[in-house]
Amino acid sequence: MPYFPLSFTLMHYPKFFYLEVAKETAEEIAKAEVGDRKEGKLLKQDTKLIQILRGAIANVQETDGWAAMSQVGMQVRKQPEFSLSHYGYKSISLLFKAIDLFEIRQQKQGLYVRQKGR
Repeated sequence: MPYFPLSFTLMHYPKFFYLEVAKETAEEIAKAEVGDRKEGKLLKQDTKLIQILRGAIANVQETDGWAAMSQVGMQVRKQPEFSLSHYGYKSISLLFKAIDLFEIRQQKQGLYVRQKGR
């Protein structure tokens, strides 16, 4: 284990982090993911979420309107106010499927998404 001077440690890590607290927090998050999944109807009413998702698609879509789900996911995760766990989903594709305002297709290269009606 590398040795760091006390001044370095205190300067860069001013707070202590207890592993017992982290374990409980991880367990609470896991329970929340299972029990607190928001339904598609509620998700559709979340205008901020829909704006984030539509904006991410618009940023990376191809000329036909389809966007690679992986690129959309990267765009969405850049938003500080967005968290998949807040909505109770483990993946961005499951969130898109639940909302049902978007078309999703599987190709050899992966999943693609676009707004319905295009």
